[in-house]
Amino acid sequence: MLLAVFLTHFISRLDKKNISHCVLRNYESLPESNIGNDIDFLVLPTDVEATINVLFDIKEVAITGYIKRSYVVSLFVYGVEWGAGFNAIQIDLFTSLSWKGLPYLSSENVLNNLIEVPDSDGLIKRPADHYEAVNSLFSSYLVGGWIKDKYQLSIKSTFNDQYDDVLLLLHEIMTEKKAKQFIDHVLNDEIDKLLALLPRIKLRMLRKSFLANPMKTLYGILIYYYYEIKIRFTPHPIDSICFLGPDGAGKSTLIKLIIENLQGATKGFSCLHLKPAMKKNVSSTPVLVENPHAKKPRSAIISIGKICFLGLLYWKNQFFHGYKNLTLRIWDRYFYDVYIDPKRYRFGAPLWIAKLIGKFIPQPELIIVLDAPAETIYERKQEVTFEELNRQRLAYLEFSKNQENSIVLKTDMGIEETVKNGCIEIVGFMRKKQLKRRVL
Repeated sequence: MLLAVFLTHFISRLDKKNISHCVLRNYESLPESNIGNDIDFLVLPTDVEATINVLFDIKEVAITGYIKRSYVVSLFVYGVEWGAGFNAIQIDLFTSLSWKGLPYLSSENVLNNLIEVPDSDGLIKRPADHYEAVNSLFSSYLVGGWIKDKYQLSIKSTFNDQYDDVLLLLHEIMTEKKAKQFIDHVLNDEIDKLLALLPRIKLRMLRKSFLANPMKTLYGILIYYYYEIKIRFTPHPIDSICFLGPDGAGKSTLIKLIIENLQGATKGFSCLHLKPAMKKNVSSTPVLVENPHAKKPRSAIISIGKICFLGLLYWKNQFFHGYKNLTLRIWDRYFYDVYIDPKRYRFGAPLWIAKLIGKFIPQPELIIVLDAPAETIYERKQEVTFEELNRQRLAYLEFSKNQENSIVLKTDMGIEETVKNGCIEIVGFMRKKQLKRRVL
């Protein structure tokens, strides 16, 4: 579905339901094309669930990502074409123009002062200039004390041309004197002076909000940190899949191409090989092994100790993963490989111990076993004997039969067809996962 068609479907349905909305920024080329990485809509908190339902009800696309914060809900829509190689788009539904639970603009006032975007046939609406300028400035200034370069000229122009309107908005969160100083600093590009004002502005926002409504302010701050902790220190933002199969089945190539095809279907990707990296937010990389069965197995005690430590790494990675947003985590091999191919990992203890420990580690939500005729796989790589390769292939297939969340993906039909089928399976998994995530 082309972007213009998707936006027409989406926005016309919002209008039919009388849901007030606007595009906050980067609307100039809409609906035909998108100049940003996402599209930021503003809706009222009371309308956000109805708006989300509208997106989920568009049958021609798939919602492959859903993540909620106190001030915004981000949805990733697969099946929307908006540029070369882009088949998905991020839709952000802002419900509050705020910083850590403290509003700096009234969403209701913004939505009551909208302007139609030229050349959109009335489809796209945006905030009035002074609201847009203040929001574009504060959305980065309060977070990091800076103004985004691409908005700087338009902010300065609006602050100059609509001085009184901007002053009135700023007076809501600071004294009139400070507001005038603030505008002057913006017009004169005095970044150091803006930075000097920042702590006092934040303190005044906090004090004024507490004096006006202490319970609402406390709730807003707590709910902001609740969602941030939930996203950054729990498995909540992770969609986890793993690829299994003998060497030569095509795992590395397939993973690379699937990531390319799923750009925009989630916020970020993380590729890990067998085990998590020791540091946060770092992708582990495979070690090149030319003769995986050459070394002797370790002793039983050392083998058990190593897989217990591996299990601890998996659990650590569940809660200290380092992701700040929705992430598709892709494993190239997983713990199961230890007892399917114990010689590769020099595992010298009884296999039932590895299988028992494997029951207590976090499980991938989707397991994809890559398969092809043993002759085909052996032509690609001859790291082990043909007999051993065939044994591994049958062991992976047997393992897959006993896993409810496992599928077998054939890789002997050409890479394009394999990637296509892999993407279909993964998109289907992600679509179902978002329905569950909504109720958490």
